[in-house]
Amino acid sequence: MRIRLESNKWLLLGCMGLIFGLATACSDDDSNNGGDAGVSGVADAAGGRDAAADSGAGDAGADGSARDDVFAQGCDINGVTLPGGLAISEYTPFDNWGIYQVFDGQYIELSLVRDASIDGVGTFDFAAPATSNDAYLLLATDCDNAEQCQTYYNAVSGTLEVAEFEKTVQGDFRAELKNIRLVELGADGHALPDGKTWCVSSAEVTASSQPLPEFVAPQCTDSGVRSGFEGGDTEVTRSSTGWVTLIETTQPNFPRDELRLELRAQAEVDTAYAIDDVNLATCTTCLSIRSGCDGGDTCQARYNAGAGELIIDTLDMETGAFEARLTNARMVEVTQDGDYTLIVEDGGGWCVDSYRFSGTFTPSTSE
Repeated sequence: MRIRLESNKWLLLGCMGLIFGLATACSDDDSNNGGDAGVSGVADAAGGRDAAADSGAGDAGADGSARDDVFAQGCDINGVTLPGGLAISEYTPFDNWGIYQVFDGQYIELSLVRDASIDGVGTFDFAAPATSNDAYLLLATDCDNAEQCQTYYNAVSGTLEVAEFEKTVQGDFRAELKNIRLVELGADGHALPDGKTWCVSSAEVTASSQPLPEFVAPQCTDSGVRSGFEGGDTEVTRSSTGWVTLIETTQPNFPRDELRLELRAQAEVDTAYAIDDVNLATCTTCLSIRSGCDGGDTCQARYNAGAGELIIDTLDMETGAFEARLTNARMVEVTQDGDYTLIVEDGGGWCVDSYRFSGTFTPSTSE
């Protein structure tokens, strides 16, 4: 089965009905940004915690904290050593801060809901019912380079003790997992009655913060802000999940500028889509321009849009025809750390008041 992974956040939109996807399910993605097949929210992970409580795993004391004999029932797996260089990123769709990382054939997913009981320095008890939806911890084993894992475990007791949480770019996050007991999950996201247990007496968690970028639309008349776009060649693709990706280039040869539109959700005709998220990791209607591209996937600058509107006029599943109108797009210069977007301080901008997209994708024979 497969859980949400850092480089695969958006496949979840096509798999919303699943709690956990099978290894072969919801894995189609034509973009480099991947998708997200897995946990649909903190409540689903809590379901595994509740099921484990019903089976008697992870008993807690009268104050809700894990007992000293939390490991008395025996453990099938003991301990974990987390790598350095982790990132804890802020996400709008999931309203959380999260760590998602494959390491040495294992995987960690740690999610903290924003503005909740553990959104800062303090202690979170994984067994406390009153705050059970404020955070969750998943570990997995037998993970490969394609980010597929075979077995997942959900924390049902123990604590996360956060000592430092700087919510600035590259800010420090330091915490310790203590007396953690995790239970094996089935394909439905709930604890297996006869599943294995994973115990972690102590593990240090260190990460760098990646807060959401703060978008300020450029003044189109300022120096350093470019305007308009003259496209020539068009390439349109549509994935089996319904995502549309369109790339317009100023010329077929290099160097050239490239305008890229990604619709990471099922698109509908005569529907207005707001372009309101500059962060590549979280946007659903994603618009960007890369300038001075030399053909080796290297460009002089990149601009992501945080304002604008897109209206789809044509989306023909039989012929593959696609047409859309873009208005009032405002972009700022950025750098990309993977999917994470960093706005360049005192960087340039790009304004596109209007533009028409037109192209043809290959229709799917299954539709």
